Amino acid sequence: SGVFIGLQIIANSLQYATRWYVLTDKRVMRIGGVLAQVGLELPLRRIELFAVARPPAERLLGLGRVGFASGATGGVEVVWATIARPREVLDRVRPMVERAARGQPGGAAPRGPR
Repeated sequence: SGVFIGLQIIANSLQYATRWYVLTDKRVMRIGGVLAQVGLELPLRRIELFAVARPPAERLLGLGRVGFASGATGGVEVVWATIARPREVLDRVRPMVERAARGQPGGAAPRGPR
């Protein structure tokens, strides 16, 4: 019904508004939460796999998800969801991960869409 849909929209908006994606020269992070804040981070030097997903509804809006995995857990440890131009974001992150894997300084984190 209308009340449930309205509450769902409010809850989703709050989750989106309180979500932060952070890229430093050492790690990728996802921080977020409405009532309790949860932070996930993965050192760049440990990232072995990238994933880009664009579910139909997000694809229509030019959005998608970028996932990062170390291979240690058998799954994706950090996901940046509902971001604009996910492939461009991945193209900016990948060189930093490659430098970190070689033990080189990562340089300044690139600026990009949320």
